[in-house]
Amino acid sequence: MKRIIQTFTALLLIHAALAQGKLSIENVKTVFVRSTGPITTNNEVKGYFTFFQSDKVDKKNNEYTLQIMDDNLIKIKDVQFVDSKNILLQESAFDNNSLLFKFYNQDAKSYDCRVYGVDGNLKFNYERAVDKKTLEYLKLAKMPPGSESNNLFAVEDKGFIAVYPQLMDNVPTFEINFYSSRDKRQWSYIPPVVKPAGGSFLGCSDNVAMFLVLKQAGTLLTPKMETWILGIYLQNGQRAFEIRTDAQQYNLMPMSVIKLKGTDNFMLLGAYFDKDEKNLGGRSLGVGLWLMNSSGRVMNSKYNSWETEISKVLNVNEKGKVENLGYVFFHDLIETSDGHFFAVCEGYKRTGNAVGIATAGFGGGMSKMVVTDMLLLHFNQKFNIKEAKIFEKNSNTLELPGDMMMLNLAAAGNYIKYGAFGFDYAFTQMDQSRSSFTVGYTDYVKDRDYKGLTFNAISYSNGNLSTDKINLKTEAGNMRIFAAKPGSVMIMEYFRKDKKLNMRLEKIN
Repeated sequence: MKRIIQTFTALLLIHAALAQGKLSIENVKTVFVRSTGPITTNNEVKGYFTFFQSDKVDKKNNEYTLQIMDDNLIKIKDVQFVDSKNILLQESAFDNNSLLFKFYNQDAKSYDCRVYGVDGNLKFNYERAVDKKTLEYLKLAKMPPGSESNNLFAVEDKGFIAVYPQLMDNVPTFEINFYSSRDKRQWSYIPPVVKPAGGSFLGCSDNVAMFLVLKQAGTLLTPKMETWILGIYLQNGQRAFEIRTDAQQYNLMPMSVIKLKGTDNFMLLGAYFDKDEKNLGGRSLGVGLWLMNSSGRVMNSKYNSWETEISKVLNVNEKGKVENLGYVFFHDLIETSDGHFFAVCEGYKRTGNAVGIATAGFGGGMSKMVVTDMLLLHFNQKFNIKEAKIFEKNSNTLELPGDMMMLNLAAAGNYIKYGAFGFDYAFTQMDQSRSSFTVGYTDYVKDRDYKGLTFNAISYSNGNLSTDKINLKTEAGNMRIFAAKPGSVMIMEYFRKDKKLNMRLEKIN
């Protein structure tokens, strides 16, 4: 009998081990673009969340489910509630201790932001009416209320920032809202001077949130777009500083923020241009960095040119590829434990005829962009370029609204990332010691042996770079890839016909 019990126990353990790393959820009526994501603590994936419509209750109401899983995709908790069928999940975010789901309530014509703990319990609820300024913007942009998204961002261990585009007196502007995850507290920031403007979130230091702001300058005959960096105090929503991006030697277009531990200082990283470059429409001169304090003062700056510093560290056969990259978008800036920095970049450029671009206007017309190769830049402690490597992939062509092309390529890059999900970059995964990391991206391969989607990993460990690839051919109608525990990725597939959501962990080198 004892041996039978031991054998049965061993079989249970084997079954449990085999079950780890896979999860299938039935009766998933509807999934949302940004309703699933990893739960991370100190750069490590500790679990996952997913939100979906699980049932139809009656003509007016649906059942919704929030499911929490551990890092092996083992279900920890289900939270189910009944609400109007007219609530639309726009987006979600995780700030290392709480989840926020932002809904659009068609019945109340309001945004409903619900903050949950990782235990699945509702902590706070924030509501904001869809005001006249927002409705006018959506009407001009030919977007129905609730269709706008990709404007929600997490602030580590503090809460969430939402950017709402608006229209005031026929002039585009924006409003910034902060929702705390620690206590029931929120604030709003509205630009004091109304000009044609757009605001996009860059990142945060410990005390200040940074935004890239576009403003119309010049005259009616000679219009010009100016770019500014806006800093807002996280505690109270008051303006900390506002500085033009051409305040130094070059015009810097920041795309990443990295905070310096133990200080109120931070670094801005991005492409830089000549000050005479109109609307930043051409190729950048290189990669720039500003060291700033919380008052907005630039304490130091550093520039690495494509033509000089960076070209010296590219392999001979890669030098010609820099031109083909086009404009470079900075997805992430990684600081390793030895004080080195790695910039994760992806190229994109315009395509199509100049007439189409010139005639495209706000809310009308479409223009084409091409997303090109991946680029990894390695800098030392003094931000001198140490290594640069291009990772080739097949180009993607996508259409952008004409008004994106009227601004500049930097603004178009933000739209490709947050509005069109057009980049192939998936995530950056780092170990707790910050000594190694993995960058994930997708590619569509058309080889003789395989045709379909692939997941590609660029890994850095012990001073060396390595790559890996996983074939992702699937019959699923929707697929997304997420960071996982070290050495793995999590792949989510939704099968619309079967109303089934599958998740699984895949090993990578």
